[in-house]
Amino acid sequence: MLFIGQYQMKKKSEYVSVYLRNEIEEPASYYRISQYLHKIDGVKIKINNAIGRKQFRRCMDIKSDILCYLYKIYLYGIINIREIYFLLRDIICRPKMVIISRTVIPKRLGILPYLMLEKVVSRCEVYWDFDDVIDLGEICRKQWKLLCEYSNKIVVTNQYLKNRIPEHNRRKVIILPTTDGDMQGFDYQKIEKEREESYEKEIGLLWLATAVNIPFLNRIIPAIDKCAKKLKIKKKVLKLYVVCNQSVDVETECLEIINIIWSRENSLQMLQKSHIGIMPLIDNEYTRGKGGFKLIQYMASCLPVIASDIGFSHFVVKEDTGILLDDRNSIKCWEDAIYYLSVNKEYWKNTGRQAYKKWKEDFSYEVNLEFWKKALSGINKERGKNNV
Repeated sequence: MLFIGQYQMKKKSEYVSVYLRNEIEEPASYYRISQYLHKIDGVKIKINNAIGRKQFRRCMDIKSDILCYLYKIYLYGIINIREIYFLLRDIICRPKMVIISRTVIPKRLGILPYLMLEKVVSRCEVYWDFDDVIDLGEICRKQWKLLCEYSNKIVVTNQYLKNRIPEHNRRKVIILPTTDGDMQGFDYQKIEKEREESYEKEIGLLWLATAVNIPFLNRIIPAIDKCAKKLKIKKKVLKLYVVCNQSVDVETECLEIINIIWSRENSLQMLQKSHIGIMPLIDNEYTRGKGGFKLIQYMASCLPVIASDIGFSHFVVKEDTGILLDDRNSIKCWEDAIYYLSVNKEYWKNTGRQAYKKWKEDFSYEVNLEFWKKALSGINKERGKNNV
């Protein structure tokens, strides 16, 4: 016992323990947290990946629904084993700070990991970050209540998510939109020139999303197909690039749908190649909490955007950066908006430039980076990393 006590005293305050799904492959983990931590020097950081990169990609590659379901059961067991190991280490070593992305263990939290998590978060500074309405099933009520109570700071993307936190805990909440640092350093003039050259012959629509959002896209595909038919008369081809972890298989008359498996590399490539970014939504409790990150990605790459006027999208898209649509009762507005941007070159070009300007002013990567630097500023030990 004396040895363990001395070990705890020795290790206390030496590192930051970061709980992520996967720091590279999982979008929320990377874009909300790890893209910043990799730029912070002078701090020892231990990143706890719940799932390995190969396991994460294998889950995305499985086509069969039954096999995917069985593999997720297997992964859930792996997540529990890994997270219990990380929690045990943090109980012994007592980190200076813990950063948690969304949940430590999704859905059901067993009594042992719950008690271990409570022990860890009750003895250090805690930053809890999430960008979706995770309390609708992704996180169990006892883990939600635990993190609401013990977190020193709760970092969310918008006011709607803040309002879901119990009122007595809302003073802890910080609103920090998600942004994309990968677009920094690109030659935007070159990208714009290449887009202009292809604009006369074809229009590339880009839809970046995860499989859970496919019903939102499927709903408006008939309208996009009608737009493609109108553009065909003008000898223009309309292509829909679907960058997702699942294919969209819908029959169309004139619209060409190109499915591309999601990866950060594929996303970057298509952000540069496309002409218009789209984000359709259906109004419900879940979509009202979405942080508009895909729109911000589009804007970061000089793309004009078209979006459903739902939730945080209303604050991201303005008149000079894109088109907001009230599509609750009709999807024809999608046909009209895509067509307008596809035939009015100057409007399309100026809207893209204004979108990029708004990204730099309101959704700056540097601002988010400074937030995380300040959060970790009290930890001045030598930087290190332990990717288990």
